[in-house]
Amino acid sequence: MNKLILICTLAFAAPLAFGMESAGERAEAKAHNAHRSMKKSGHRISEALCAKGDAKCLGEKAKHRGQEGSDFVKDKAEQGKNKVD
Repeated sequence: MNKLILICTLAFAAPLAFGMESAGERAEAKAHNAHRSMKKSGHRISEALCAKGDAKCLGEKAKHRGQEGSDFVKDKAEQGKNKVD
């Protein structure tokens, strides 16, 4: 009986010890997601106002996609680091 209680305790306690984000880290992740979303929306609006087929506009569009990808990867890496901590 004692072994069963010990096994159950370890089974339920182990996930709690690893992979938990604090409330502050979760709030920070949500803030980063909101910031990224706002930035992306701003990029889409500026691209919509740009002349179709203009080389300068296409360059800006490519730059925006690069920034958005970079921001996404950086934020996800930070979230992963927080989950490991």
